[in-house]
Amino acid sequence: YLKFLTGKVYQKPPKESAVKKEIRIRKIYYIDVIEEDKNYTILKARVQHGTYVRSIVRDLSRLHGKEIKLFDLRRTRSGNVVEENCISL
Repeated sequence: YLKFLTGKVYQKPPKESAVKKEIRIRKIYYIDVIEEDKNYTILKARVQHGTYVRSIVRDLSRLHGKEIKLFDLRRTRSGNVVEENCISL
């Protein structure tokens, strides 16, 4: 079901977003399952800047046919800055 969410996708900002609720097109390069259990799934994705990850989770929920909630979101890269080269505060 993840293959349906890759490539160019139309996204409407989630309710929580403070931006104008206009549909935008963003590219999702890949979504991979890192770990899966009956209670949770850990995903890794590479997306175009401005992509709403909450919208991806909402769409996953619709495709899967059951409620899926975003528990944690971690940005491991932004442009040329990668997590491995960062210092924890």
